[in-house]
Amino acid sequence: MDHQKPRLLCSKCLGFGRCRYNGDVIPAPFVEKLGNFCDITAVCPEVEIGLGVPRKPIRIMQHKTTQRLIQPETGTDVTLDMVDFSRRFLGTLGEVHGFLLKYKSPSCGLFSAKYYPEKEGAGASGSGPGFFGRAVLERFPGYPAETEKRLTNFEIRDHFLIRLFTLSRFETLQRGPDAKSLVHFQASNKLLFLAHREQNMREMGRLVA
Repeated sequence: MDHQKPRLLCSKCLGFGRCRYNGDVIPAPFVEKLGNFCDITAVCPEVEIGLGVPRKPIRIMQHKTTQRLIQPETGTDVTLDMVDFSRRFLGTLGEVHGFLLKYKSPSCGLFSAKYYPEKEGAGASGSGPGFFGRAVLERFPGYPAETEKRLTNFEIRDHFLIRLFTLSRFETLQRGPDAKSLVHFQASNKLLFLAHREQNMREMGRLVA
């Protein structure tokens, strides 16, 4: 059966536009190659909430369990703007199969955005997802989601691409389900499912049968 291209959401600064805080664009050869095989939507949440280019950097400031998104040099708090944009944008995104976001970004970061204490001049005290990145992880749990930095690891890259294209093909199947296509999908991916988790593979086999 014919398969559509996976739909991938990317940070706009990864080769799509000069939208970083300093006006730079990040060369991303791998993302450029993906454009031949994926339909890519690019977004910069910081620009979308009205921060200019160039702009003063923003930081995630943490006080106990509360986090705020602050522009330290101006004192501007953009927490509610970013939360509202993330909710609206992801809520109207439509079909998507994966996410490739900027490493360490206080907005787009998925795993390693720096968290700073409120004390002026203090260094980072922790790390985790940025505000937009967290919204992605919460709204699309289990979906392929990575940063350009982690994809320099070929094992992580391989795992990301397998998940991305397998999910896209399964969703293509769902739009016009029939027994023959489902059996073919299961048979074609049997060894892949087995490599990930044998119990799930056997359960899927029984469902298809």
